[in-house]
Amino acid sequence: MSEPYPRPDPMGADDARFWSYVAEGELRIERCADCATYRHPPRPVCAACGSDVVDWVAVSGRGEVWARTVIHPPTLPAFAARTPYAAVVVRLVEGVFMVGNVVDRDPGDVVVGMPVEVCITEVEPGFRLPLFRAADAGERRQPEDPSSSRRETPRRVTRDATTRDA
Repeated sequence: MSEPYPRPDPMGADDARFWSYVAEGELRIERCADCATYRHPPRPVCAACGSDVVDWVAVSGRGEVWARTVIHPPTLPAFAARTPYAAVVVRLVEGVFMVGNVVDRDPGDVVVGMPVEVCITEVEPGFRLPLFRAADAGERRQPEDPSSSRRETPRRVTRDATTRDA
């Protein structure tokens, strides 16, 4: 029998909110309310414009494997009985990256470029994780252009240390 999965230890309110959505079976990602840039992992300030105003948006969960590795023993005790498994970095169509594992393929069958979709999975009673499964390329819709969902708002102009007044 496997040891219990390690539980997320949110480092702040943004992390806690992400995990509360996952617990409800939803994949929501922060999107800046001012410039509409998606950001993950959650953080308090937008790297694109500096805004601290955020919307939590339900996202498609579709993406593709950008990197992969196969985990073999020795590993942490909580994962030893689950090995081997494919750990992946997935780029969602919204442009953010997530780390997880692919649950419906043999680890050797997981390849870079493979289309995947999130499946919020109850891995233990009362505990859900965002994992991935292969998406049938024939059924997969074209990735959405993240900029198409952006609201038309003025961009803030910020000065950095190299900007000089004329």
